[in-house]
Amino acid sequence: MYELTRTAKLPISAIRGSGRQREILSDKYFKDFCRRISVKLNSDSISTDEIKNAFIQTIPHKIGIQFRNIGKKYWDSNYAYEGTTTSMIRGKNKKVSGYVVMLPLDDSNKCLKLENLNILLHEMKHIYNYITNPKMLNAGLYTPQKLIDFYDEKIYPRNEIKLEKLAERTTNAIKRRPYYTQVDFLQYCRYELKNEISAFNAEKYYNELQKEHPETIKRKRFFNDIEFFQMREKLSIIENLLKKELSKLREENKSLYSK
Repeated sequence: MYELTRTAKLPISAIRGSGRQREILSDKYFKDFCRRISVKLNSDSISTDEIKNAFIQTIPHKIGIQFRNIGKKYWDSNYAYEGTTTSMIRGKNKKVSGYVVMLPLDDSNKCLKLENLNILLHEMKHIYNYITNPKMLNAGLYTPQKLIDFYDEKIYPRNEIKLEKLAERTTNAIKRRPYYTQVDFLQYCRYELKNEISAFNAEKYYNELQKEHPETIKRKRFFNDIEFFQMREKLSIIENLLKKELSKLREENKSLYSK
């Protein structure tokens, strides 16, 4: 069993509300983060200490966070991943005590070039999503590794499974699993896709910061990864599958309890 410690999430009193309200809170913290790092963009790079301090100042609670160099890029069949976020899990009791953000840092391992600022924005939005909605993180902790691999290798990448085949292939991947595992995996996919859509949208704040600091952020960027990965279409397919499975479960429960 995993345990989300108090340094991996915000207190319930701070995040009580609907899923939409938690999304709004995540956006609020993220925009505050952008404002705080904006005042630090006076050279061609920003230090991890400055990033960490900006993050700490945005939230009324201590969250464990570390920044490390990602080194070589992670590749799937058609895309390079230059950043990633993982959980800090400690001890035999599997206590989740915070997050490790992997970024393409410079040779000192202490600074991020501003041309890679969008990668930082993407990963930090993941952090704000996790701490305001711990269900997102929990879903991944309890999903079997084989199913996580299926999501990473078949659902996330572009065209690994054609959209018209996605529902069928996903159903085949889980049909021999216990029923609760099937539902949990579809919920995991739903959270992951929503999380990625949110993080890819967050990258667009790069252009806002570029407008404010044209002397230090010289390169303009165009962001279309949501469309490239067909994230919204995949989310719609997964949500329809989940809806069908939950409807089936409700009917079975109704039949069971009516006897």
